[in-house]
Amino acid sequence: STQATLEWQPGSDATAATAATPEVLKATVELKANNLGGFYDDIFFRGLTSDLNGNLDTSAAFALETPERTVTLDGIDVGVPIENIKLNFRFDRNARQLLVSSVSGDVLGGSIGGNDLRYEFGAARNDLKLVFSGLRLERMLELADYDGVQANGAVSGELPLTLTETGVVVTGGSLRGDAPGGNIRYGAGVTGSAGNPGIDLVNKALANYQFDSLISTIEYSPEGELVLAMQMQGTNPDMSKDQRVNLNLNLTDNIPDLLKSLQAARDIEGFLQGQYQ
Repeated sequence: STQATLEWQPGSDATAATAATPEVLKATVELKANNLGGFYDDIFFRGLTSDLNGNLDTSAAFALETPERTVTLDGIDVGVPIENIKLNFRFDRNARQLLVSSVSGDVLGGSIGGNDLRYEFGAARNDLKLVFSGLRLERMLELADYDGVQANGAVSGELPLTLTETGVVVTGGSLRGDAPGGNIRYGAGVTGSAGNPGIDLVNKALANYQFDSLISTIEYSPEGELVLAMQMQGTNPDMSKDQRVNLNLNLTDNIPDLLKSLQAARDIEGFLQGQYQ
């Protein structure tokens, strides 16, 4: 359910409003939402609850001012489900900013969030930092179509985001494997590689690779290209428990295309039944 209240008064009654001197609108706004759900384009959301109130003054460069409020969402599905979302925020009229004291959500078996984030309306760029913790590799591989690859373990790290008119950029993001490490199994490890000794060794190692160290940089372009430059250290017990194997791997994917394919594959009727059963 939703409830909206708008109280307003003219900012000045000294002169009639004209195109050159428009009438100023000052208003008290109140919006309440309780357990809303639905679709915005192809994005599904459920359990939206909020109690928003503030002051509107169209004579100011930025019209809205609010105290700190809270929005919660049971879940949102952009192709990747994010659950238990909580956002604490306020609008600052003088600074023309959305100030987020905290935001958090559960995703891919772990969590993602940030604190003390600022978004300035009209700015050429806004820099934000999100942190993620405990994202499960097996949950990630369920989304991407990497034939013959299985993995388990968890990763944590940071995403420094730059928001521009052309899109979102990540430069110098970081990812690390959580202790005690994990396992990667690549099916091509049993097929060989036409006599290339270096690739043969990598394939054999990845057939049952037990890593205890995983670090990676994260780069993301406005065009949606994600690049992970990964460095791993570990062993393959099927080869030798004492022989350390260090691997450098680059993974790339187009995230908007991936999310669109996941949304397109979603059966809407079955999806809604699953959300509300």
